[in-house]
Amino acid sequence: MVARIAQHYDKTREQIFFLYLYNIGIIPLSGTRSRTHMMEDVDIFEPHAGHGGLDGLDVDVALTKEEIAEISSQFPSHYTKGPH
Repeated sequence: MVARIAQHYDKTREQIFFLYLYNIGIIPLSGTRSRTHMMEDVDIFEPHAGHGGLDGLDVDVALTKEEIAEISSQFPSHYTKGPH
């Protein structure tokens, strides 16, 4: 399901998962040593014209509440309780 959402937005699965984590109040750390992967991971948070922001942070893609709920449904509820 993350792959389907990623394809819809023309983003990687990792980018969508990072955005999902941000939406539930978790700041993800990639742990990659690859500059290319690091830049790809954070590109989702780069400002782009015409898109709104999350709590003042410009994002390229804004997940819908339904998409967040769909991803959350894949985890036990105690993992997905966040401020949003």
